Amino acid sequence: MFKYSLIGTFYSLISPLIFIILSNYISRINSLIILYSLGYSLKYYLYKNWVFKNGKVNLKRFLIHLVPVFMISLIFTHYTSSINKVEYVAIALVFLSGLSGYVWGKIVYKEF
Repeated sequence: MFKYSLIGTFYSLISPLIFIILSNYISRINSLIILYSLGYSLKYYLYKNWVFKNGKVNLKRFLIHLVPVFMISLIFTHYTSSINKVEYVAIALVFLSGLSGYVWGKIVYKEF
């Protein structure tokens, strides 16, 4: 539980900064796609090899965890394109994807 929370907290602190930086050069949607592709690849590796060494994490289960959170974040980013301050969108994304990802992850990775 500690390692899971540690990775989630670290990602929640770093991802908005990366999102803001990328959004200065490319669209917010493309920034989010790049951020999720790289960030969640790293999270998968860490979950599989450090957090859940008991085999709970496999690619199928990880994608079941990731895809809904990613889709919610994409839709939210699209509908907030009229907000001029990318910082506001980044902070809202932290809460939205962080909360939904945490709750959904607890459901996906629980014992069956």
